[in-house]
Amino acid sequence: MSHAYDDEWREEARRHQMLEVGFDQASRRCLVATGVGLGWTCLEVGAGTGSVATWLCDRVGKDGRVVATDLQTAFLEQIDRPNLEIRCHDIVHDEIEQAHYDLVHARQVLEYLSARDDGLRHMAGALKPGGWLVVESVDFCSCVPLAGEGTDLFARSIRVGLEFVAGLGFDPYYGRSIGEAMRQLGLQDVQLEGKCHEIGGQRPLTDAWPLALHRFRETFVREGWFSEEEIDALPRLMRQPDFCAIGPTLFSVRGRYV
Repeated sequence: MSHAYDDEWREEARRHQMLEVGFDQASRRCLVATGVGLGWTCLEVGAGTGSVATWLCDRVGKDGRVVATDLQTAFLEQIDRPNLEIRCHDIVHDEIEQAHYDLVHARQVLEYLSARDDGLRHMAGALKPGGWLVVESVDFCSCVPLAGEGTDLFARSIRVGLEFVAGLGFDPYYGRSIGEAMRQLGLQDVQLEGKCHEIGGQRPLTDAWPLALHRFRETFVREGWFSEEEIDALPRLMRQPDFCAIGPTLFSVRGRYV
């Protein structure tokens, strides 16, 4: 295994771990509200490192089943649960069982897809009558700096960074639209909750945004949007004790197929 791959692996694992710390509690609360329990058959789309899939395996018990999908399954393959099936799967292009699942869940998946409407429709089509779809996506509506030396650089990084990733197909404001999209598909009892965090200093999600920007470091510097010094300074400034900002909101939306 190359050193470069080791670095990429560690960075991706670290990013997922931050998201788990920041958002697993909200995800579990929304999933519990569906009534998920013993014997349920669940589909976890874009399962990442598998924290939600593992929790679902324990929740549904030995008579239940969890199918965890992702385009990269290396993290998932480290999970040891007898009721877990791991699939390399693309929710937009690959077939999935129809009218099969009691629960379908995806967190921070659809906002990354250009064909997100197709992905949502395919997930809804996998539900049994009475089954629940839970979709969670970020929305940068709440992302503003509040205090600290790095507020101007942070605000510029949000503005420039979001414009750039939007050009790649990412929708930074998708979270707010999920509820209406579910209703358009005929789902009932649609409910939406939002959760956002303060970031900065030693708070759990502080490094999530600098890590995301770092992936495009060469492009940002080449285009003259940021200097190398600014790219390097952002995480350092955000970790200062006096820095504080509001991060993006994670919208958790659930709806039932009848």
